Amino acid sequence: MAKVHLGLRTLITYRFLELVGDSQSEGVTKHEIDLNAFLNMIEKLVQKKQF
Repeated sequence: MAKVHLGLRTLITYRFLELVGDSQSEGVTKHEIDLNAFLNMIEKLVQKKQF
């Protein structure tokens, strides 16, 4: 389970960074998006098995 969770977290992180990159080209700064808060939200969903 831990390995699956780590893989999921890594995949989400890469996807998130792609979205941040896309957003930056549209004028959104990194400071407006909190990666840790995003990952914590996903972890809570996974723990509740709603993901």
